[in-house]
Amino acid sequence: MTEARVGLPSSWAEVCVLKPRLRQQAKEAGYLSEWRTLAAAAESGADTLEAWRELCARIAEHGSWYGTYAIRDDAEDEDPVYRCPSARRCERRTVPDRPGEVPVCHLSGAPMTGSAHGG
Repeated sequence: MTEARVGLPSSWAEVCVLKPRLRQQAKEAGYLSEWRTLAAAAESGADTLEAWRELCARIAEHGSWYGTYAIRDDAEDEDPVYRCPSARRCERRTVPDRPGEVPVCHLSGAPMTGSAHGG
């Protein structure tokens, strides 16, 4: 697993990975309404990457931040690898937490597509 710390999300993959944690941070910082607006726009396919970055900057100014995150790259040759299901086709790739489980895109809410085998 690769772990990274970033100032602001720079890609859709980072926003997708961080979205659940960002909800809590937005709630604590008083930006939950804005988070909900961005979440709905992202689910509809709108290009909101810069707006997500701006929200993260405001959260950071409030003193809350989302910390570190991990983008999984620990697939074995036999593991199915799932990809972004949306038209924006971000670079996020993941393997299921449990066999037979299909991961869900945090941005669109749709099941991720796959599954070419990893390795």
